[in-house]
Order: sequence, then structure tokens, then C-alpha cells
Amino acid sequence: MNEFITKYFSGFEPLAMNVGKLVTAVIILLVGWLISIWAKRLVQLALSKTDDDTIEATVRPLLGKLTKAIILIVTILMALSKLGVPISSLIAVVAAAGLAIGLALQGTLSNIASGIMLLFLKPLRINEYIETPNASGTVIEVGLFTTILRTVDGLYISCPNAQIWGNRVQNFDRYTTRRVSINIGVAYDSNLEKVKDILLKVMNDYPGTLQEPSIPEVFVDAFGDSSINFTARCWLPKESWRLMSTDLRIAIKQAFDDSNIEIPFPQRVIHQKTSET
Repeated sequence: MNEFITKYFSGFEPLAMNVGKLVTAVIILLVGWLISIWAKRLVQLALSKTDDDTIEATVRPLLGKLTKAIILIVTILMALSKLGVPISSLIAVVAAAGLAIGLALQGTLSNIASGIMLLFLKPLRINEYIETPNASGTVIEVGLFTTILRTVDGLYISCPNAQIWGNRVQNFDRYTTRRVSINIGVAYDSNLEKVKDILLKVMNDYPGTLQEPSIPEVFVDAFGDSSINFTARCWLPKESWRLMSTDLRIAIKQAFDDSNIEIPFPQRVIHQKTSET
């Protein structure tokens, strides 16, 4: 009887061992998945407390995702090893498959390469407003594949990294100052020196005008069809540039009205010839 029982249950030993390995592998996967989520949150929390000069805010989301991905890859390899899968052979197969996939997804790899260049060369950062030929808005996140922007209208834009890296990027928030150029025309009978003095006075008296990188300037640009055209230029703080440039234009118009300097409408002089009969 004992021999029968031993012989009967011995047939289940390989099955029990395989089930045990499978259960262990599942537990490894579950624990690794939970650790990857915890590690991602921990990395992002730790990096959020560092100074921007140490770890760029643009790179922080990517570092958290990379941490999670690395832990998941290690977890999967451990689980497969527990099931008896030869890791060296698996790595060779994955490398070959990766090469084939890479050739098939050249556009995706281009986005990854562009994302890495954007992250480390830093033509844009989080919360900076940019314009490109393809999209414009405030940078929310720079990922490996796409850059997330928010437009001035509050719209969500997901732009492939290659379309940003491969084109001209105009960054409106990188520097602390920004120059405003105001083009204005005056009548031909105006005193040009007086006009120049008024423009300089308005800019110098405005409390937001900066003296660096250069002092306010006024130029006569052209003799137009209906007016003599001036350009007034000065530097303003970047944060209030649009509001201050509007205030300056209002102040210039008021100063011209007070000095009876005309800003002419477009005019055309017509000479009529009469034929002799």
C-alpha cells in the first residue's frame, strides 16, 4: 500500500514543482510592479524637492518613468529566470527583435532621439512659452516621444519631438527682458526733432522702461506715401511685456494729441488733366 501511494503521488512532483515556479514568478512580477510604482513616485517626490539648477524640471518626469521601466525590466527577467528560461538566449532574441522593430519604426526612434536632445540641450523648459512652425504654447512636459503644450486658449497639444527639434524654436520666456518696437507715422509737416523728443520722453518717463541692455532709441525709418515713419524702441521686463507695450502706445498717442502732432490716415494725391478741345 505504501509503495502504491508513493508511486502514485510521485507522478505529481514535477507538476507541483512547475506550479510552484509559476506561482513564484507571478509573485515576483506582482511585487516588482508594486515596487516600480512606489519607486517612480519616490523619485519624482525627491526630485521635486531639489533646486531647478540641480535637476531640471523638464527632466524630472522622464527620470521617474525610466526608474519604473528599469525595475519592470529587471522584474520580468527575474520571473523568466525562475521559470527556467535561459536569460542569455532571451536577451539575444530581444536584441534581434529590437533591431527589426527599430528599422520598422524609424519615425518613432527619431522622436526618441529628438526628445533626448531637447531634454539635455534645453532649448525649452517647463512653463516656457514657445512658438514653432508646427505648434505654439506653454511647455507642460517633454517626454521621449512627444512634447505637451498648452495654448493661450487653454487647449492641449501633443507635438512629436522630431517636429520641434527639427525646426526653429522661438522661446519667449528664456530671458528676463524683451524689447518692444513701436512703429508710428506722423504728417509731413511735423517737426521731426520734436517728434523724436516726445517719443524719447514718453519712453524714459514710463516707470517700466529699462536702461539695460540699451537705453530707449528713436529712428526715422522711411518717407512713406502718407507719413514719415518712426520706430521707437526700448526694453521692458518680460513678465509684463504685453501690458507695458500697450501702455506705451497709449501714452505716445496721448502725447501726440497734446502736442497737436498728426498721425495721418493713408492719403493719395490725384492730379486730373483736362484735354483741350
